[in-house]
Amino acid sequence: MIDQQLLSDAQAGDAESQFNAGLYFATNNSGDQNYDQANFWLRKAAENNHTGAQLEFGKTLIHGPNEKRNIDEGLRYITRSAENGNSDAMIYLGVHNKNGDIITKDIEKSLYWFMQALTLRSDDDLLLMEIGRIYVGLLKPEESIEYFEKASDLGNLAGTVAALGVHVALGDSLLASIPEAAYREFKLAEIMSKRLPQNVLDEDENGAIQQSLTAMNAGLGMVLFFGKAEGNPIPYLRKAAKAGNSFSAMLLAQHLYLNAPPEHRPELIAQSFRATSDAVRDSDTFMPFQKCLALQYLADFYIHGVGGATQDHNKAYNYYNIAASIDCDFAHVAKDKLANFRITAQYGNVSRNNDAEAQYAQRQIDQMIRKDKSSSTIGPRLPGGSTKAPGCYIATSVYGSYDAPQVILLRKYRDNCLNRTRRGRLFVNIYYALSPSVVRWLYNKKKINKIVKRTLDVFIRCISNKCK
Repeated sequence: MIDQQLLSDAQAGDAESQFNAGLYFATNNSGDQNYDQANFWLRKAAENNHTGAQLEFGKTLIHGPNEKRNIDEGLRYITRSAENGNSDAMIYLGVHNKNGDIITKDIEKSLYWFMQALTLRSDDDLLLMEIGRIYVGLLKPEESIEYFEKASDLGNLAGTVAALGVHVALGDSLLASIPEAAYREFKLAEIMSKRLPQNVLDEDENGAIQQSLTAMNAGLGMVLFFGKAEGNPIPYLRKAAKAGNSFSAMLLAQHLYLNAPPEHRPELIAQSFRATSDAVRDSDTFMPFQKCLALQYLADFYIHGVGGATQDHNKAYNYYNIAASIDCDFAHVAKDKLANFRITAQYGNVSRNNDAEAQYAQRQIDQMIRKDKSSSTIGPRLPGGSTKAPGCYIATSVYGSYDAPQVILLRKYRDNCLNRTRRGRLFVNIYYALSPSVVRWLYNKKKINKIVKRTLDVFIRCISNKCK
């Protein structure tokens, strides 16, 4: 039975007593439960501006018996409660605006009410998680990370996992274009990962956490491998490779080969070939630029016939052709290679007398000249250690390979000497303007090519000391 003093105070107009009387009749299980009496006293308290009563009376109007429901009126009372500073009412409005169940879905309103509640409950980790999730849905990863990390700081492991995942996703999105920024995101993810106790990792039933950790290690290893940050890529690449990331396994094998003593290189280059073959096999699951790089790496093995790969220029040509068709920043390297195949016409079934091939090569060269490749981000490191750079077209034609030592030396001379002076840059611009016509003229002229080659050999001996 209800306390008579409480009832008397409620009848006298005390809002708190009216609120408690309403709760009594709404929740009592001893036989006094009375929906009408509950609504009567909650309405009285709500009209006396009791924020708790405004919230509870609004909820009874929304969720009560069907014949007495009035959602619009209920929402008006709850909104008044929220506007009067009731944080529970603010969260209620935030949740239902987000879910769109009893009212029209409105993410902006949801975020507004959650933010209002946060001013009163700054240490509510669940509220911080709600705000973080909204920012994920709004495609604002930086903001979502801020709130997930605040929840993590309060001990919420879900916040830690969420921050880890968003950092990794953001890092992946930046990897091809701004690797230094991607590295920063991956390192922040690594900090989050160290907050996770072992039992959380052990209970990762759907593998979501492990997937984020693998992507994190793969990203860190990749940036370090390509020299866009200082550090040792091996520990990260090993972890990612162990978790089944074949792109990381490929980079790991290549790094070990490139940095091994000469006596160990035959064995390691064979491992690198096998890992690269595995990566190409899995490349449909890669990001476009990763697939492009893996195909180019494998093509280089078939060009040089090393690591257990039988020299097969037709295979190499086909892999470059696929890589060149991929829409990413690194496809132009494969296009360089394709142009080299067609210009030199020395491989496989590429005919020396095919004018259509020569015309295609000319178009490829024209495209490469128009494209500024000096601001490249992550560039492929090919077997032997070379990195991509704009081609020296005449020298490539004469020496027969983009990766010929003489061509690499000439590129170094251009980058380290010519491009550092005004006259040198002028010469480079004139060279790129004229060289396509010269290359086309040199096409299939063996005697003239020999004369050009002897001239270049003398010039290369003169500049060799400057380019070391």
